[in-house]
Order: sequence, then C-alpha cells, then structure tokens
Amino acid sequence: MPRFNHELLARVRTELNLTQEAAAAAVGVDVRTYRRYESGAVNEAAEGFVIRNASRRRLLVQLGRELGIAEDELVIADAPSTAALRAGWHTCHAHTLPRAPHFVGREDVLALLRGWARGRRAIAVVAIGGAGKTALIERFLAQLGDGPHAGGVFVWSFYDDTRVEAFFARATAYFAGTTEVAAGDRLEALQRALATGEPHLLVLDGLEVLQGSGLGDASYGRIVDGALRRLLTSMVRGLGAARLLLTSRFEPTDLQAWEGTELLTVRLGGLSRADGSLLLARWGLAGGETLEPLVDRVGGHALSVAMLGSYAGAFLGGDAERAQAIELEPAARDDVQARRLLAVLTAYAKCYRIHGALVRESGPLEAWTTSLRALAYTERLAGSLTEALGLTEAAAAVAREAAADGDVARALALKARVLHDLGRVDEADACFLEVRRLGDRPFARRSFWEAEHGLALGRVAVARAEVEGNLAGLRALGWAGHRAHAETILGDAALAGDEPDPDHASDHLAHAREWTAVTGEVEVVLRCQALAAKICLAERRFADADITIRSGLALSETCGFGLFAVDFNNLRLERALAVGAGGSEAATQALIAARARPAYAWGLADALHLAGLAALAEGGAGARALLGEAEIVRTGLRHPGLAATRKALARAGES
Repeated sequence: MPRFNHELLARVRTELNLTQEAAAAAVGVDVRTYRRYESGAVNEAAEGFVIRNASRRRLLVQLGRELGIAEDELVIADAPSTAALRAGWHTCHAHTLPRAPHFVGREDVLALLRGWARGRRAIAVVAIGGAGKTALIERFLAQLGDGPHAGGVFVWSFYDDTRVEAFFARATAYFAGTTEVAAGDRLEALQRALATGEPHLLVLDGLEVLQGSGLGDASYGRIVDGALRRLLTSMVRGLGAARLLLTSRFEPTDLQAWEGTELLTVRLGGLSRADGSLLLARWGLAGGETLEPLVDRVGGHALSVAMLGSYAGAFLGGDAERAQAIELEPAARDDVQARRLLAVLTAYAKCYRIHGALVRESGPLEAWTTSLRALAYTERLAGSLTEALGLTEAAAAVAREAAADGDVARALALKARVLHDLGRVDEADACFLEVRRLGDRPFARRSFWEAEHGLALGRVAVARAEVEGNLAGLRALGWAGHRAHAETILGDAALAGDEPDPDHASDHLAHAREWTAVTGEVEVVLRCQALAAKICLAERRFADADITIRSGLALSETCGFGLFAVDFNNLRLERALAVGAGGSEAATQALIAARARPAYAWGLADALHLAGLAALAEGGAGARALLGEAEIVRTGLRHPGLAATRKALARAGES
C-alpha cells in the first residue's frame, strides 16, 4: 500500500532550518494543507496515499523541486519493519471508533473483555442500533492502550468502509508485514499470519452491514462475503492464539455452531436505571432518583438517554420535571427502542412552542422573538419552509416592537436564508441587503447564511471572503460550533471553484469534525457528511462516497432533517451517474424525496436535472420532460448549472 513519507518531509524541513509556514510558502500551498502532509493525515485508512487529482501531483513535484526530495522517497510502500515487530506490536486503528461524550456503566462487559486473555476465541457483542456497542468497544480499546502488545491489535469499522477487499488489503499488510500479496491470495496470507502463535486480536465493528437481514433471499445473520465468512469461521475454529471481537445488530449465525465453546455472544441491553440516571446527570440534569422515570421512558436505550440528556441540559436548564413533559410518541423506525430516539428529536420543535407561549404570556418581547426565531430555525431544517418563513416574519415584527435592532437583523437574516431555500433569490438578495443597511455587520450565522446564498449562486470568492472574515472573531469568542459551521462552508467553496481542491476541502472537514467528535451535534454532523461525500465524489472514491451518503441519509431521515434528506438523495443519484450503475433506482428515490418537499426549490432543481441525465443515459425516455422542468426551475434560481441543463436538454432533443 503506498504511503506518504511524512516523517522524511519533517526531517528534511528541519534540516533545512525551515518553519512549516516557510515550507508551505516555498511549495505554494497554505500552511494548513502543508501540515496535513507533514502530519501524515493525507494517508487514508483504507487505501494509503493515492494521487487522484492534479493539485496533489503538482504538490509532489513542488516538494521535490524546493526541498530536494525524490518522488519515490516521498511515496513509499507501507510495511512494518522486522525490528519494529520484534519490539512489540502497536494497535492499528484502520478506523478510529467514535468516543461517547459521557460513557457510563457496562462494567461487567468491560471486565469480561479485560480478562479475555485465555478461553473463548471469539466474542460477539450484539444489540440494536444506538445501544452503545461501538462506544463499549472504544472504551475497551482505550483501556487496553496502543501498545506495545505481545500480539497485533487491528481495528476495522464496516460502518466507515464496507469494502471487504480493502479490509483484507490493510489487515494483511499489518499482520503479515507485506503489501506484496495479490488480491486473490490475501485470505490465505492473513490466515497464515494470524496462525503464527502470537496473541493477535482482530476487532470488527458494524458487521451487520455485511450480514443478511432475513428479508428476501438474504438469510438472517449470514455473512454475504465468502472470503470474510471463511476468515471468521477459521478464527473461531482456531488460528494459533488469534482472537476475534465483533459487533453487530444481527446474531452471527455462521459462527453459532461454536456458541458456548469458542464463541460467546454478549447481548447488550439497555442501561440500568442507575446508569441511565448517571448519564443524564453528566449531561447536566439534576434530580438524583427523580431521573429514573426519564430512563424508563426510553427503555434505557443508551443513545435515546444521551439525546434526551443533551436536549434537556442545553435547552431546559437541566430541569428534569420539564424534560418529563416531552412526549415520546411512537415513530415509524426499524425497532421499538430506536424509534424513541426520533420521538425525542421531533419533540424539539414542540419545548420551542411551549417556550414561546410562556414568554408571550409573561411579556418580555426580546425572549419572544428569540423563541420565534429558534422555532423558525428548527422548522427550516425539518423542511417546513413556508411555516419557517412566517415565523421569521413574526420574529422580525416582535423585535421591531421591542426596538431590538440586533434581533431584527437576526430575524431578517434567517428570513433571507429561508427565501433562498424557497427559490426566491431576488427577495433573498434584498433581505440580506436590508440587514446590512441596519448598520449591524453580519457575523456568525447571519454571515454564514449570506455566504451560503452567494455560494449557491456561484459567487465563490465573495462567499469565501465572507466566512474567512469571521474566523478570528469566532476563535476569540470561543464559538467552536460556529467555527465548525464555517469550516464546512469553506470546504464547499474549495470544491466549487474552476479547479476543485479536494485536499483543501479535506483540511476544512477535519477542522469541522473536531467539534462533532466532541459534541455529536446533528446539524454539523450532517454538514460534515455532505462535505465528505462531495470530496469522495471529486476524488472518484465511489465506495467511500456510498458509505458516507448512506450514513448521512439515514441520520437525516431518522432525526427529521428534511432538507438534508433531499440533498443526500441527490448526492446518491450523482454517485450513481458517476459509476454508471443504479441510476434509475436512485433517480426515482431522489425525485420522490424532492417532490415531497417542492418548496425546497434548490433540491428539486438538482433532482430534476440529475434524474434527466439518468434518463438520458438509459435511452432518453422521459429525459426531455425532466430536463425541461429542471430548466424552468433553475432559470428562476439563476442556478450556475443552468447551462449544463440546457446542454443536456439539447442532447435529449437530438436523441
């Protein structure tokens, strides 16, 4: 597997007595991009260092010219040395498992895993989504440490990468110490490496993405890939001292013949009342034993308890009694416990309406306009744009009555953003101009909304400058969440120029994810997922794009973020067109999602355009009608892609 030799780059720069800033200037990149190379962040978990775009190729040439390093010294094969292996094994985190902000309980299972030096060869942790399987394994690995160990520890997440061939390539390189293994020989090479006698540990998270669900022809729990099935069954039978730790939503039926002898299946249930109460307390709720009814209401489901605690801690001042008032009505998701999570999230818009009613009765108009604006923000993300627009107008009217100019500006900026979503771009321009005429320089979200509006209209340089002008102020104030939002916009801007720069976009994505790794804020997580998908498409990493898009779509649908759901469906269609497969099915889903929210003009315009291209690629039936409708909508939007629609429409007319 090729790897960028970042250690050599750092050594040469130091020998030349250059700072990172000076080295970056010498090779013609900004210092943040340079640091990604010197830190090794450009080496991908699944594929190492791959040159997919002209900007990366040019940078290699510049590094060689300015620092005197040959390209074959900068791009090398990644294999552990014999000396390193003799010194002990260090954990290979092919994927870094996400850490729960507040981990509680599970001490019995952790004790079991810590004492798992001898005995059964495999442990499977099985539970529904959101029960805390990944968090449990992450905590175990953190306690285990990164080494040196007597044997290797290899961590792979099928949530992050479903490609079995990529797993075999990386695992074989790690355990066997060589990348010179043909794809068809990797299974046997990996089995031989695991059977050497060293106490190796293979950790696989999210196996269910490669198991049958029991629907249709897929047998419940059966591993669909033959090579992976052979590896895991051979490990349970016995490969030296190697052990297997996996998580899944489904029972590993291929391994159940060894249950009770070499396999132990741990079925993870809900949190206890005490542990659930402790988790709520760590999110800021007060009440001791009075928190237990809240835990009971979500059945101890770990993610539901965490989301309830996060919401009540942030918006209800940690008031357990007010949190009890949240109605957890049934929701149509895939299992009984996980549906409750959606119910918690959909309750948000309702503790805003309650708040609005309370402050209206008590009289403080500033609080009332804040409540109206917050509700408008929530309704916009849900996709209820008409209702959101009315709420922004009400918020502006109340703010004017209170003579609160700052609140007027905030309400009008949000109104302008909603007008943009609705496709009323001229009105949005006028509304943003009105905000500026109030004399209050846009900052943070007010500025971001205007930048997003401009970016969608092709004003890339202006949008970038608008956001970059906020960064110093946000940093000084410590507004990390707003900075994360800013980084996602800058990432989109890096991909939107005449020559897209995926490396620069990846740099911004990494900065945004510093926030989501700590908080898990859903809106910013979705922004990061969308940006990551666009980067994958720009670099033609279609398997990675598929994983990211599916994850983003599931999260947006589960949490009721309607606009993101439309966008992710369009990204899925864009990927299908790029790989030349599945376009018809993806087009159908994209059109269904977009037509379900026709007020979201930008999402509808893109769905119509992409669906028209899919129809054109498959013979042209219906392409002309779809592209014609797309032309009408894009014309009204002054969409930068209008010329592409008209060109495709001309092709449809010729076919």
